[in-house]
Amino acid sequence: MTFWEVYSSLCEKAGEKPQPLGKKLGAASSTVTQWKSGSIPSGEKLIAIADYFNCSIDYLLGREQKSSLPELTENEQAIVKVFKELTDTQQGEIIGRAKVMAEQNDKEYLRKESV
Repeated sequence: MTFWEVYSSLCEKAGEKPQPLGKKLGAASSTVTQWKSGSIPSGEKLIAIADYFNCSIDYLLGREQKSSLPELTENEQAIVKVFKELTDTQQGEIIGRAKVMAEQNDKEYLRKESV
């Protein structure tokens, strides 16, 4: 696979569009267009992309077969898509609420285990 094939596939799985994500990571639109035409990002951009997708640079360059990204269920993909449309403040609120819910689940599980 080419860099562009891997990058656009990762974008799709993450609910991102390649051009806006490239811009978010500091690449000009013309640079992202060059990637689509076969150019390889600079080392700095490869690191930023690999960090964003939590994968290796080798994976981005098509030298590894598997990404460290787990496959997301449809519900998880829907959550990610909506989450990315929220403001930073709203995202923080959602994270806080999710942590509280997870703690409640843990407490309920421990309570049931002790019975």
